[in-house]
Amino acid sequence: MALGSKVSALRRAKALPPVGTGARERRLHLQAHNYWATLPRAGSVPHWRDFDPMMIDDRCTQSFVIDLDAGEPPHLRLIGEALQAEGGVGTDVIGLADAPPGSLLMRISSYLPELLTRAVPLSVEAPYETTDGIPGIYRALLMPFTTDGNGIDVVFGVVSWRETARAGERPDAARIVPIRS
Repeated sequence: MALGSKVSALRRAKALPPVGTGARERRLHLQAHNYWATLPRAGSVPHWRDFDPMMIDDRCTQSFVIDLDAGEPPHLRLIGEALQAEGGVGTDVIGLADAPPGSLLMRISSYLPELLTRAVPLSVEAPYETTDGIPGIYRALLMPFTTDGNGIDVVFGVVSWRETARAGERPDAARIVPIRS
């Protein structure tokens, strides 16, 4: 399935009930990582054609797809509704460089070089300040994919965040954890 058709499937998925039953992992980040780890590899990363967006619950509102096509600057092909609201952006495809300063989308984009270097999922937890100046914490998982088997050219990610009432609840700096499968 092409990049555009999978992005379309993710957009439509927001109205569907969660997939799966039983003791499946309910935490968004672990569920996404566990699914990524089961995919067959094209070199060191899974091929985008093997990714089935319907296998991840809550698969649209807090997810994003970054297209790293070498012929163009990186751009966001999918921005979940919750991320749109947080960043004050619309549903249109936007260049990654056009993500609003201070938004979670902009913060997440700063980890792309490390993701490309390591070629493994990258888990990030870091403090941030909301647009209203309220302290918060976000956690993101960026997962690399390839469309041609020759390098990472798609990143699928999920992010969650919350405001923190107590400053002691915030980490002082970003914690980045490469995840080995």
